[in-house]
Amino acid sequence: MLAEQLEMDLVTFVSAVLRQRHPAAMEILDSKRASPDFSAQEACKALIGRSPSRLTDTQREIIREVAKDHCPEERWLTLSEIPVMKMVRRLRPEGAPAEDISDIEWILNYLNDEVAGPSGQTNNV
Repeated sequence: MLAEQLEMDLVTFVSAVLRQRHPAAMEILDSKRASPDFSAQEACKALIGRSPSRLTDTQREIIREVAKDHCPEERWLTLSEIPVMKMVRRLRPEGAPAEDISDIEWILNYLNDEVAGPSGQTNNV
């Protein structure tokens, strides 16, 4: 099990991984932890929908990174952000330099201004 490989208590491990995206999961864990019949293995399975042993190597690596990160929420992408990041990764496989980030911010601000217009009214772009 991944938590064992990382030498972490399973419930602590799963809690750290899920806390930032699924607050309801913590309620499930807290309520089930009170039950002596609910094992850490069952808690993990209930939260991720399958036994931890059935995770891929990539999934295990991502979980390790999330568990080690002090601000994992900064690394999470929403569904609407995924296409943007795929484009950036395709066009800048070595990473986007600060100048590119500034240019992206400028163009997005420009587009926002065009949509809202100078008086805040919506214009067609």
